Amino acid sequence: ITLIIARLLKRRYFVIVYDIFPDTFVALGYLKKNNILVKLWRFLNFVGWSGARSIFTISKRMATKINEQIDTNKTYLERVKVVPIWVDTERLIPTKKDNNNFAKKLGISDKFIVLYSGNLGKSHDIQSLLEAAKILAYKTKIVFVIIGSGEKWKYTYEYKTKNNLENLIILPFQDEKILPLSLSMADVSIVSLEKGAGDLMMPSKTYYYMSVGSAVIGICDLESELNDLVISADCGLTIRPENPKLLSEKI
Repeated sequence: ITLIIARLLKRRYFVIVYDIFPDTFVALGYLKKNNILVKLWRFLNFVGWSGARSIFTISKRMATKINEQIDTNKTYLERVKVVPIWVDTERLIPTKKDNNNFAKKLGISDKFIVLYSGNLGKSHDIQSLLEAAKILAYKTKIVFVIIGSGEKWKYTYEYKTKNNLENLIILPFQDEKILPLSLSMADVSIVSLEKGAGDLMMPSKTYYYMSVGSAVIGICDLESELNDLVISADCGLTIRPENPKLLSEKI
């Protein structure tokens, strides 16, 4: 609505798109393609985006999706410009677990740490990670750490309790100053997307994991920006969503 008002007032404005909605809700099955809300939302996107001086987004595949919905020739750049997520690589650096006070505080500095850090939302395949933790419960040297919040946080905690998973640590978001330590303690870091979300968003946590030198396992469609990044950066591997057995094997 704000963009449309700006356009009506003939103001110059720029748009940056981090997630493409309502397309994400449609891909995840929360809304039908022909739902009146979806049609209205897309119309508002069309009007707002079409009047922008320039449009920016964070991945090539997202840019393609936006290009399909509007005539970018009317914008100053005549295309959707891709500006990847940036990371402070002087602050987020590799740290040995022997020197990591956060890992020591959790009592896991001698473990192989599998980390998920970030939002536990509808678009994230958390179920596969939880089931992988259950499969690997007998491996006493492997510990799973989930740090975050969101719609699936309560379910995550209940799953741990129900299955008595001593190899799974669940924490809320930590203080910002802890982030360099919480991320760098990981041996493997998990980035997770549900089926169908791979062209519509790019998890910023991936770049943060890479900055601290962690290996990355991406749970995602193989036709996705996340898969493209992991392959091009040679920083890990990807598997399709809803495949906890394969995930446990790769860990």
